[in-house]
Amino acid sequence: MHSGVRLAAMVLVLAVSSTAGRVFAATENDGDGIATALRAEEELTKAIQKASAAFVFVGGGSGVVVSADGYILTNHHVAGDRKQWTVRIGNTGKLMVCDLVGTDPVGDLTLLRAREAHDLAYVEFGDMAKVRVGQQVMAVGDPFKLADLDGPPSVSLGTVSALHRFQGNYCDAIQTDSAINPGNSGGPLLTLDGTLIGITGQIMSRFGAKANTGIGYAIPVDQIARFYPLLKEAGGKVVYHGTLPDGLTFSNRVDETQAANVEKVDRDSDAEKAGFAPGDRFLSVDGKPVYNYARLIGIVRSYPENATLDIVVERNLPAPPRGRGAPPPPPKQNVPLKVKLPRLQLPQPAAAPKAK
Repeated sequence: MHSGVRLAAMVLVLAVSSTAGRVFAATENDGDGIATALRAEEELTKAIQKASAAFVFVGGGSGVVVSADGYILTNHHVAGDRKQWTVRIGNTGKLMVCDLVGTDPVGDLTLLRAREAHDLAYVEFGDMAKVRVGQQVMAVGDPFKLADLDGPPSVSLGTVSALHRFQGNYCDAIQTDSAINPGNSGGPLLTLDGTLIGITGQIMSRFGAKANTGIGYAIPVDQIARFYPLLKEAGGKVVYHGTLPDGLTFSNRVDETQAANVEKVDRDSDAEKAGFAPGDRFLSVDGKPVYNYARLIGIVRSYPENATLDIVVERNLPAPPRGRGAPPPPPKQNVPLKVKLPRLQLPQPAAAPKAK
């Protein structure tokens, strides 16, 4: 195995041991630590082999099999504009014909299905709630098409650098320092045990250099899971994202240190009918805390249209009758609302350079 993978495995073991209150120096001899590192290395190798077997070479990008009967996830900017593809699955030269099942241009996600597929190797969806900043992950892809014509995909190890990044049309993205380059788009971002936590698709670049800078973005698996059933039922057509009802005007939209505060609600608007009022302060959406306007939009637009979300706003109650002295500030209450999301009608916004 490559020395970098071995080192990553040993670092992982050190981290786990430290968390448990133990370090290698506390074991009876150094051989125990080496044996533990080698076992971790072996497990990592198995996970990489499994992920590589489920990897898909799609046009100029990447994809991954997510079911034994041939469903394949990739990026819209890789595969969403064609009805049919011939792809190579796994680290062999086997080719399969795929059909477009559904696509999501805003969320940059496309679902294909391989014809007459059965018993394919695939990766399982992970649990986004368990993903933490600093967690080690691996990105599988075909950077710069190095695997042409029949080579295996490339694997790069890194960490989850940040969560909930709002980056162009990636409104709730995972940020990672795993090496992501042109050709990686649509490939899986995986935990070290091989479960899917994201689909990679964007990189941050400078000075026009379309190559890895240590900052890449992936569509998170919880968003993927929300759209996956809709993509399967789309009949080759587009699925749409939701947004807040029309009629809301927010204050402090630029100041990232401020909460999402409603400045105005238009009369007879969809927002007023949904129960919003001027002065409302968003506290949470679907149980997720809201700490500024960008985070609010990032949560809401990661759901499909017609989704119903539980939203909690803080609202000022009417001020009590004035008595002697200065009047007390009006009391506040938390108001729960159930809001059905209308279709996002905005054009696809400008995005960071794609990693295709």
